[in-house]
Amino acid sequence: MSGVRARRSLSIRIVLALTLVAALALTTVSTATAAAAAPTPATQSGATHALAAPSTKVAASLRTVRKAARKACRMDIKAKRAGFRSNRAKKKALKRCVRKTVKKKGAKKKGAKKKPATIAPQEPLPTPQPEPSPSTPPAPTPTEEPYVAGEDTVFGWSSRNLTAVRATEAAVGVRAGALSVFTDFTQDFNTEEAAFAAQRSAPLVVSWEPWDSSLSTRTQPAFSLGSIAAGDHDVYVKRYLLAAKQSGIPVMIRFAGEVNGDWNAWAQPIAGNSSADFVAAFRYLVTTSRELNVTNVSWMFNSIVSYEGSTPLADLYPGDAYVDWVALDGYNWGALKWGWQSFKDIFTLGLAEIESVAPDKPLAIAEIGSTTGPGKAAWVSDSLNSARAAGAKMVLWFDHNKETDWRIGADPAVASATNEVVTGKGWQTGK
Repeated sequence: MSGVRARRSLSIRIVLALTLVAALALTTVSTATAAAAAPTPATQSGATHALAAPSTKVAASLRTVRKAARKACRMDIKAKRAGFRSNRAKKKALKRCVRKTVKKKGAKKKGAKKKPATIAPQEPLPTPQPEPSPSTPPAPTPTEEPYVAGEDTVFGWSSRNLTAVRATEAAVGVRAGALSVFTDFTQDFNTEEAAFAAQRSAPLVVSWEPWDSSLSTRTQPAFSLGSIAAGDHDVYVKRYLLAAKQSGIPVMIRFAGEVNGDWNAWAQPIAGNSSADFVAAFRYLVTTSRELNVTNVSWMFNSIVSYEGSTPLADLYPGDAYVDWVALDGYNWGALKWGWQSFKDIFTLGLAEIESVAPDKPLAIAEIGSTTGPGKAAWVSDSLNSARAAGAKMVLWFDHNKETDWRIGADPAVASATNEVVTGKGWQTGK
């Protein structure tokens, strides 16, 4: 009985030892397999990778299991020595014991090839997409034609810059149907403004002023009307007109606006200017434009509304052969000058005088505005309707905070009144 108990005790010890060794080996295998299965950047992007063959550490663990099994089996066989007929039988018993023990512990035969494990394909990460750009209308087809008046009255305005134009568009709720800008004889044609107008299918209306606006004096002989007519500025003039042509949009030039007044650098008798000089300069510019085949530019004769002492328009008018449009400017200054005035008060004389010199030309109100006050919204509504009734084919608001706040977008009530009129029948705004 003592021999049997000894052999049982030995077998228990062998099993415990093998269990411990196998557990350690399997832990090592699991760790190595997990490390090999860790995803690489390639697997994160959806690629499938096969794991490599068992590492050196895994193979060593299998050898350790077999070595321990062989040692335990020898001890067990030694205890059973009397039961074997020969050494050959003992060796066979040893092999069977080792094979059985290793198989029991989950180890594979030495040298067996491990089937490569694979990682299931992962869902590829989404490819980053660029931020959607704000939708913009398609570029308009370039034109070589001038702007021609239609049945409806076009509504637009001038502002301090293009950001201010956008702000007024947002406030009023319509896009500018014409973009009015100011430039002097030191500035080249502004392609950014042309592109802005093109986006709205709107003409660009340029107040082309013969002076250097950066100087503090109005007396500027270098930019006199006579010097323009003499061709002294030909290099600049031709460059400007050709750039206007290349813009591919309708451009309307109102040269030396409000020439019948007495406050601008091109007024008479400032810098020796005269009515004859204005006519000669206007005709010279139009002739140069035609010689350069600038067919998308039209020419606007632009005066301030008539007042006592203003230069007669008959003396200034260049002639129907040189003028495409006529235009008037007028303002309600309120308490700043002559008290609150209606559209009729301001424009009646000017409309009559310009009708007398150019009855067949389309009319624009090139600048209009009102000072602030509780009646401004009603004034805007009345003036816009009155301008259209007077035959104006274009109305350009002077949307600036300058001598006073002339703007239509600064007051919600005024903006609303503007919208109500210009979105109605007979009006055209930007696209």
